[in-house]
Amino acid sequence: TKGIEKFWRCKSCGKIYWRGSHWSNISRQISMLIASENLCDNL
Repeated sequence: TKGIEKFWRCKSCGKIYWRGSHWSNISRQISMLIASENLCDNL
């Protein structure tokens, strides 16, 4: 966690997670899934 200001520790296994370089890609994919689900609801 050196240099990382915000991180989360899993209560079960103790692993540490933070917003790495993959964060924006995952966020974009989740947004696209939510948007496509909303489109299906309007059919």
